[in-house]
Amino acid sequence: MTPEPTPNPSGSSSFAGLFTAGLVALFASWLLLLGLSYPITKPETFAVALMWTISRWWIPFIFGAVVLVVRAVASRRKPGAALTAYLVPGLVMAAISGLCVTIYPEADFRSQMLDLMPLTLLFYLFGLAWVRLAKTGGVKSSMLRAVLPPSAGGIAIAAMIAVPVFRGNPFVYRDAFAMDVSKVVIEGGQMVADGTLEVRKAGDYEFSAPRFSYLFKDDGSDFESMIEHGQITWGAAGPPKNGATGSHTFQIRWQKNIPATMDHLRSGMSEESSVFMEVHKPGTDRGELLINLSAAIPGAP
Repeated sequence: MTPEPTPNPSGSSSFAGLFTAGLVALFASWLLLLGLSYPITKPETFAVALMWTISRWWIPFIFGAVVLVVRAVASRRKPGAALTAYLVPGLVMAAISGLCVTIYPEADFRSQMLDLMPLTLLFYLFGLAWVRLAKTGGVKSSMLRAVLPPSAGGIAIAAMIAVPVFRGNPFVYRDAFAMDVSKVVIEGGQMVADGTLEVRKAGDYEFSAPRFSYLFKDDGSDFESMIEHGQITWGAAGPPKNGATGSHTFQIRWQKNIPATMDHLRSGMSEESSVFMEVHKPGTDRGELLINLSAAIPGAP
């Protein structure tokens, strides 16, 4: 039997000391940044201050790396192994986040990825505990113990955020349709929109055209919202066919809470300056919503 290599206590001890110094600096500076958030941003709640601090995770992360290197130079030790173990999980998670956001650059998804991925840094503590408690193995074993927990934790967080999004209807149908509105007029107490819908992904769909508007009190002090589903009339090609792609002209009419002129419409709430069309799976009560399409009313700000 081949004997196991003799552990290198000095090498693993040096690694543990430098790795610890980097993480202590990271979390200490993170707490300091949380304290500074109050005079800098004057947050209304602790949660707001915490989110501001988390979103700037890269500041304490870089500071921890600098402290690790300075500690190594001061003690005449090589920082390579400890610095690699410190940087790799963070860089891997940054790459995963960047890739996911590049694939689907939607604002809410980007915010979730960038706000929650810094929680990967908390898994560094498990790596540190494993490094400090383990009594066998050399520098390579210590590096593995330091890298595995934050990498696995970060990947788990990324999966919990990204998998439901990538399996969801907004992502699956993000390029399935294109809608253009060529004209919107107010006539005979009705609002009429003409446009074209392009179906790029074959399927079985139902369509509705909700219009969001607001009813104001006489003194203008308050208002309530209302939704009217307009009447869709398809052009000569008819409505989109099941299992087929193609372009279809349409006209939509709404009859409730119609402003007197287009100028009044354009001066209203932002939701009133666009035409919306919802795409559903066939079924009762308009079925499952697949995606919400919108196109700006011509001339609207």
